[in-house]
Amino acid sequence: MTAAGRGSVDGIGYADEALRLAEQLAEPVQLAASLATLAELTFWRTGCIRRDLLDRAIELGRTVGSDEDGRVTLARLLGLADRYEEARALWTELIAEGRARGDPSVTGSMMFLARMEVASGAWDAAVRVCEEAIELARQTGHEMTESLCRMVLAEIDAYRGEAERMRREIPRLLEVAAGVGYSGAIHRLTRALASLELSCGDAGASWRLTAPLLADTTDLDEALAQLAGSVGIEALVDIGDLAGAERLLTLLNARAAESDTAVCRLAYRCRGLLLAAHGKHEQAIKALETAASDPGAPHGTNPFERARTLLALGTVQRRAHHKRAARETLELAAESFNRLGARLWEAKARAELRRIGGRTASKSDLSETERQIVALVVAGLTNREVAAELSLSPNTVGWNLSKIYRKLGVRSRTELAARIAATARD
Repeated sequence: MTAAGRGSVDGIGYADEALRLAEQLAEPVQLAASLATLAELTFWRTGCIRRDLLDRAIELGRTVGSDEDGRVTLARLLGLADRYEEARALWTELIAEGRARGDPSVTGSMMFLARMEVASGAWDAAVRVCEEAIELARQTGHEMTESLCRMVLAEIDAYRGEAERMRREIPRLLEVAAGVGYSGAIHRLTRALASLELSCGDAGASWRLTAPLLADTTDLDEALAQLAGSVGIEALVDIGDLAGAERLLTLLNARAAESDTAVCRLAYRCRGLLLAAHGKHEQAIKALETAASDPGAPHGTNPFERARTLLALGTVQRRAHHKRAARETLELAAESFNRLGARLWEAKARAELRRIGGRTASKSDLSETERQIVALVVAGLTNREVAAELSLSPNTVGWNLSKIYRKLGVRSRTELAARIAATARD
């Protein structure tokens, strides 16, 4: 599906008309397909999942003996919205059912599962699923699925820092994707290669990759918003085109206002980068802390993007001479990149750490603000109540609380209270 058809107002209008006609015909298969199509187009336009449409499509499918199409659409959109646990459960069911039927098209579901695991940070699992799907695709003659799986593998290799090889391979894969009109793969491959160039310190190359998709756009659908928020705006900031970055951020903010995806956190990160470029470090820190905070259930966190946000936050903290906070944030970023295997990004984080110098603080040390937060949380106050008490934002409280948990080796308020009580007894 093309970008224009996928996210455009015209595309949604056509889907609405198709649904109206399907309602008149009252043919379950066609009606279910129309409902699923409208739900998908609405997602790309707004970033919101229309469960009412998809639940109805799935129910109609069951009346004719097959709800697979509706569930596939739902699984894809859940994954794209970072609702990894729900999506993973659905894909696992669909793949098991496909295998039981001996359905060769199960390789498509495997590819989508692998693609979701790239976002969830389970890169090794994504590689295993892709390799298995490629082998099955070869046996069944599904050449396109094999190509799509190779595109997923290329994304992972780019994020892991396989620079020279991916600079050769991804342009070739982009030609394949363009040849079959698969805009989704074009956006993801462009994002991965542009991210690789940022990790290599070449923001100019990163922007040259994304400019054909972003430079002249006046509106962002979900895919373009992800591309702009992940790499496009950062590249513009790094090359000094702050006016261009601001223009794209204005479009991104408009999309984030109605989206149910991680676009909102990418927008906060980009705002932080722009504020830092203007020398407004304290405002930048607040924006980046919000970008790094836990989105909360049912949404998961993209650990790669969060690590990049932590790198940006630690860098700004260092420039603002918050050495202790910068060291803690950059250590967390480096550890996150290390777990993923993103070696070039890890090297950037460790380079920032070396710029701080001085003593490496103990992970169990709490700052004065963190000690105040602990006391109030243990007393039973919510994040919002703590924020009001200390004149902080709830996001800043949440961000500090996540650091406190990591330092003390606890995972919840209950464990934190138990740890503080045990310390008091000692």
